[in-house]
Amino acid sequence: MLRVGTFLPPAARDRRAVPAHPEVGKIPPDDHALFMKLLRDLTDVEFVHDLDIRRSFVRDGAVYCGEVRLNDLDLYLWHAEVDRDPGGYALEALRTLALDVPVVPDPARFATGLDKYRAHLRLSRAGLPVPDTILLDRRAPEAAAPVVAQWGAPC
Repeated sequence: MLRVGTFLPPAARDRRAVPAHPEVGKIPPDDHALFMKLLRDLTDVEFVHDLDIRRSFVRDGAVYCGEVRLNDLDLYLWHAEVDRDPGGYALEALRTLALDVPVVPDPARFATGLDKYRAHLRLSRAGLPVPDTILLDRRAPEAAAPVVAQWGAPC
């Protein structure tokens, strides 16, 4: 039997909320109910729900939510608002978990989507047209002088 951990928080059912703008990181209530029903209908899968990666801890490379050692799962599925700062705890815990267990969405790709430069680079390398760009250390802006001169702008 496949053992799957999830963190899929539903948004509050609030009639005043604008349907087009649900709570960030939460699944709209009707969609959440349908999704959970579809998961319940799966055979040969045991689910452990409400394993909030933001309330976990990592010990010697193993990620724990309460008594549950997430590294013992076959899959971890999450959908949540997490700290987007580089090196933020939740993404680091997800990356650590992903060394042992498939994590969906993949935290490395999720982090790339948050990083404007890396996202731009991936799109460019995939052959998609993107604007010309440069990356430089803010302490050495003069390093960009040759490119900026080609662009016809003062440095």
